[in-house]
Amino acid sequence: MAGTSDTTTMTELMSKLTERGQQLLMSEQIAKASIDEVKGQVNTAAADMMELKRRLEQEYKVYLAQNEKNLRETALACHQRVRQAESERRAAQAMAAQVLMRQKAEEDRIATLQLQIQNLESHLKFRTDAGKTELASLNRMMDTRVRRVDAQSESRVVGMTQHARDLERKCRGALREVEGEMQEQLASAHLRAEGRARWKELCRLADGWLDTEMSDSTYKTVKAELLDLWKVQTTSHMPRPSPMPWMH
Repeated sequence: MAGTSDTTTMTELMSKLTERGQQLLMSEQIAKASIDEVKGQVNTAAADMMELKRRLEQEYKVYLAQNEKNLRETALACHQRVRQAESERRAAQAMAAQVLMRQKAEEDRIATLQLQIQNLESHLKFRTDAGKTELASLNRMMDTRVRRVDAQSESRVVGMTQHARDLERKCRGALREVEGEMQEQLASAHLRAEGRARWKELCRLADGWLDTEMSDSTYKTVKAELLDLWKVQTTSHMPRPSPMPWMH
């Protein structure tokens, strides 16, 4: 009974081992198939990886070339900007130097003008003080001159009044003298007119006597009367001596 149980046990064990081996074999086959599938996937993934790597390398080269081109263009633009900035900086420095020079010149000019203003203010103050002094002196001198002129004017007014009176007296004397001379000239003219009238009468008397319109005695009588009348008129109209200016 004991031997039979051992054999049964061994048989059971052997069948269990056989099942186990079959399971292991199947597992190995399944694992091998899985491994082969995984290897295929790995190979496919590796091929995809290599293709991706190649594309990435190509894209990298293109990107690198584009980046290098962009970098060169950017560097060229930067160099141009740098040169332009340098040119602008030099121009700005030159302008700043000119501005500084102008500022310094303006500061020197302002300092000179301020000095001139100070000198002019000092000169103006001096001239103002001198002008005030001269004005005060001139006012005093003008007051003195005004008083002297007033005194001289009063004296001249008195002198001119006296001179006017003397001149009036002399003019009146000269007027009387001229009036006398005019009267004498008038008397002389009247005398000449009377003489011409008597001369014409004598001429008519002589003409009448020559024409025998009157006798010799009548002619001599009338002639004597005319001559006497002429003498009387001449004597009555003799010019009187004019008085001298100092006799007025």
